[in-house]
Amino acid sequence: MKKIFFICLFVLVFFSIRNSVDAATSFKKGAAQDYRYPMTYCNTIDINNLCVINYMNKVESLGVGWLYLWGLIEKPAWFDSSIEFVPMIFAHGTNADSSYSQGMLDWYTSWARRNSGSHWLIWNEPDLYVNANPDPHSEIPPLVAARIYKPLYDAIKLGDSTAKIIVGGLYDINFSANSWINVFRNEYKRINGIFPPLDGWAFHYYKDYSSGSFRNTLTGVRDWYTNNGYVGKEFWLTEFGNLSSNEIGLQILKDQQEWLENESWITRYAFFYTGVEGGQKGSLLTGSLSNLGSAQLSTLGIEYAKHPINSVIPTGTPSVTPSVIPSITSCLHRNLGNVDCSQDGVINATDLNLMLASWGIISTTQSSNEGADLNNNGQVDVADLNILLNNWDSP
Repeated sequence: MKKIFFICLFVLVFFSIRNSVDAATSFKKGAAQDYRYPMTYCNTIDINNLCVINYMNKVESLGVGWLYLWGLIEKPAWFDSSIEFVPMIFAHGTNADSSYSQGMLDWYTSWARRNSGSHWLIWNEPDLYVNANPDPHSEIPPLVAARIYKPLYDAIKLGDSTAKIIVGGLYDINFSANSWINVFRNEYKRINGIFPPLDGWAFHYYKDYSSGSFRNTLTGVRDWYTNNGYVGKEFWLTEFGNLSSNEIGLQILKDQQEWLENESWITRYAFFYTGVEGGQKGSLLTGSLSNLGSAQLSTLGIEYAKHPINSVIPTGTPSVTPSVIPSITSCLHRNLGNVDCSQDGVINATDLNLMLASWGIISTTQSSNEGADLNNNGQVDVADLNILLNNWDSP
């Protein structure tokens, strides 16, 4: 009975894997998300609700390593995921002069203390002064930003001296004398005697697209870093895409995502955005707000999930030691029937999982099947599964 049960389990898992997107995971690749997803649109506060679970499963299937929500500092209750949550301070403060109240600053200090080592995104498009629906909280004149930044920075660092402060989320990549970024920097220095302390800058890219202009604009940021003392600081592209055409958005991903992955000076990037298709172009999911639980990856989402093919660790980002996972190569063509690939002394689900990783491989060389080809016939198939199940729970 046990054998039959696991064969059934295998069939379910196998076809589930075959019918899902084969996502390539990257800690550089991120998800930019509306804070109303998924709780508001799923119309529930139950984190175990199937609508909520399905939405997060789809976000995770993009292979993203980090996620931020516009304007949310505290990690929401529904965020039960291994994806890194990055807090964002979306707007200026609530005081009459746009400064942050002491209560808000204390909250930031408290959150930083409880979540040491976090990155913080400071502001979102503060330079977008005129748009169809002006947001007086998001749009922050640079002279105001220069005045309110130091208390904010100090509050976060008081709670966590290791916090990484990424400033801007600037809509316009512009370094002219009157640009937001240069007016902000110069005014801050006039007030405080130094340029604003930070760990990196964040930018958006929505300009008319051509492959050359995209890369030239971003490498222009790198050159500005070099000329202004920011070598080694982080560069985040927290939004990019095309707001008028999904076809152009798809071309951007095909042309640029591997380049973003492999440019070591680019720390993180996030395509706009992990919502569902509708009036908004650029959605990585397809479906409707009224039925968010049935959302699937859109054409853009499928493309986004494919990458990277190869990637490098960006400059200024600490390397991460992955968890130790038993390798299939650890039982490379051992004696027939000895299927304890994990070398833990028992044949169990760990060994089954290792076999599934090589399922369907066909080769004329032994090493390519990495030990899962238990009968040495050049293919990982049901015959090998049968050997494993016949040895289940065996020492």
